[in-house]
Amino acid sequence: MASKPDELLKAKIHAIGKTFETDPKALHVHADVHNEDKELLPGMYVEGRIAQDEKMVYAVPEEAIIKDGEQSFIFILDEDGEKEKNKMKFKMIPISTGITDLGFVEINLPADMPKEAKVVTKGAYTLSSEMVKGELEHDH
Repeated sequence: MASKPDELLKAKIHAIGKTFETDPKALHVHADVHNEDKELLPGMYVEGRIAQDEKMVYAVPEEAIIKDGEQSFIFILDEDGEKEKNKMKFKMIPISTGITDLGFVEINLPADMPKEAKVVTKGAYTLSSEMVKGELEHDH
C-alpha cells in the first residue's frame, strides 16, 4: 500500500487474465484483499506480490554479496587462530546464489562452513576493495 510501504496485506487470487500486456509487461490478476481495518479505499494503489510456496533458506542483503566474474562471495568474521588487538580478520567464502527478493538474496553455503558464522552484511564491497589493495601492497 502506497501510504504504508512496510505493511503486508494478504490476498487470495480468484481470477487471472488471459492476455499478457507488453508495455509495461503485465498480467491482470483479480484478488480479494484482506481489508479488515478498512484501510484500503477504492482507487488506492497497491504493489502486489505472488507467493506460490515457501521454503526456509539462508539469505543475506544484496550488498553482502561480492561478484568476481561468475563467482559470488560473502565475507565472514574469521574467528580461527590468533587474534590481534583491535583487529578483525575476515574470510572470503565462495557461495552460489538463488532467488533475489525484497533486497535479499538466497545463498547456498559450503558444507564445511560453520552455521554460526558471522556474515558481513554491510560494507562488503569496501572490504573487498581493501583486501585487493592489501594484496597489491604485499606483491611489491
